[in-house]
Amino acid sequence: MRAPVSHVDLLPTVLDTLGYSIPEHVQGRPLRNPANLENRRVFAESFPNLFFGAWRPKLDRTERAVRAGSLKLILSTAGKHEAYDLSQDRAELHNLCALGQAGIQELEEALRGWVRGALAGGSHADAGGKDELRRLKGLGYVQ
Repeated sequence: MRAPVSHVDLLPTVLDTLGYSIPEHVQGRPLRNPANLENRRVFAESFPNLFFGAWRPKLDRTERAVRAGSLKLILSTAGKHEAYDLSQDRAELHNLCALGQAGIQELEEALRGWVRGALAGGSHADAGGKDELRRLKGLGYVQ
């Protein structure tokens, strides 16, 4: 079975493998049981890098994506709005957004909801103070 996985699945997988219980607040799913991977959405985001953004302005953007089954949706602060059915278009050549493909609107709502939830999770400054925030910004993890 081929299913999308995420970095958030690493901790639950390690805990499960070692026989520890997985705390409720931990994101992700243990990968040892393929049934855990069915009917899930996997989210991803990338942020602009100060060096590459100055060198190549096209890279000065935030991109977010969601995968559900074979569908993949990508939204960008630069205006990118793309969706692909990876089971039929692995090279991502045929953008389904222009075709009004079923399921794309639902994915977009899920992605925007995920972003709202992440942003509502609290101020980045609360996590470790202003020095920590400055370091995270310097690394490109926080805007």
